Amino acid sequence: GHIHTVCVPNSDLTNPPAGGRTYTTSSDAGHTHSVSLTQQQLQTIEGGGSVPVTSAGGGHTHDFVIEKSP
Repeated sequence: GHIHTVCVPNSDLTNPPAGGRTYTTSSDAGHTHSVSLTQQQLQTIEGGGSVPVTSAGGGHTHDFVIEKSP
């Protein structure tokens, strides 16, 4: 197995783009994934909630729970 991480810039949380944003995960096992978040999901994260999302790419998926770091 392998692990990926994804970082959402604070600026995207405090001012979420109307069209949402797509982020690239860290590279592991020679590949990355894409994680797309909507404006509403970014607002939920900024408000202290968590958002489940499934990545795309690498020939398989990973499930993430995105939340704001303390």
